[in-house]
Amino acid sequence: MKKVLLSIILLSATVTLMAQPAKKGEPEGEPSKIESMISDLSTTQKNRIDVITRRSQKNIESYKHQLTAVRDSIKVLMDKKEDLSAIVLPLYEREARLQCAINKEYYLSKVAIDQVLTKKQYDELQSKMKTHRKRGAKEHGGQSKEDNQQQKPGASSGKTHKR
Repeated sequence: MKKVLLSIILLSATVTLMAQPAKKGEPEGEPSKIESMISDLSTTQKNRIDVITRRSQKNIESYKHQLTAVRDSIKVLMDKKEDLSAIVLPLYEREARLQCAINKEYYLSKVAIDQVLTKKQYDELQSKMKTHRKRGAKEHGGQSKEDNQQQKPGASSGKTHKR
């Protein structure tokens, strides 16, 4: 009886969350971040990138919405004293599948956009992305992957380790 009641609560929470209006992405007519990073995109390329970006954002938004509902359900169940493994473990599996779907969508949209670009445009985008990642890492107090890779193997990082 408790499991049935709990399942009904989870289902209603999920339906409630999914019924909420979706967040809005970029306003209509606004260039995507990629469009603003590449100087010589044709109108056709801009349109194709816009279609890819909007489709991807819509899919990712849906997955994230579902992921939030699953995580909220897990949080509620984790506060219960009784063993709810039969309910919680499938939710963890669903959470992993949704995160995987989000990662796949990011990758597939990147590949689709890369195919729209010329070699020169692709190289320009990669250069700007590298700079952007490097600056972002430093703004957050760390080093970028590129900085870490440039350190010589075996070189001291300035920290001493006690043994």
